[in-house]
Amino acid sequence: AVVSTQSTGTVRVYSAGSTGRTRSSQYKGWGQLHDLKGWSLPHLPSDVETLVPKNFMDKVVRSQTPWLVEFYTPLCGPCQRFTPEMEKLAVALKKQMGVGKVNCNDHYNLCYQAKISGFPALYFYPTSQQSIVGIELETNTAEHIENYLHRNFPHLKSLPVRDEL
Repeated sequence: AVVSTQSTGTVRVYSAGSTGRTRSSQYKGWGQLHDLKGWSLPHLPSDVETLVPKNFMDKVVRSQTPWLVEFYTPLCGPCQRFTPEMEKLAVALKKQMGVGKVNCNDHYNLCYQAKISGFPALYFYPTSQQSIVGIELETNTAEHIENYLHRNFPHLKSLPVRDEL
């Protein structure tokens, strides 16, 4: 038996409240799962805060709240595989610290200043650090990272609940 198709499906993502095709993003890649996954991840809701150069120094480096930050590139396979772990960390640690991510394709200079040399890169920023270079952590499972943070930074357990605006 010969199976053939006359056309392929179309995958579109519509942002909340959008109407019509002009407000959608259409997938134009190959039909491989890892390509589709890489394209779709930035369009999904996330508990991980997107950080940009404009807010990085005040929000992360000079903050009175510790931060866990992933530096990534969107098409990096290991970065895509680590994304679910960052989401788990954001939920687990949201009362103790900020959890954010920096797209190094879009914000190359920030990543260069932070001395990022590979992806994904995971850095911990204690309170009021004053340096853009954080403490590098191994990208592993969310549970492993959370245990490491609590074991090596015991004051995290006693931090007050973060205010959510």
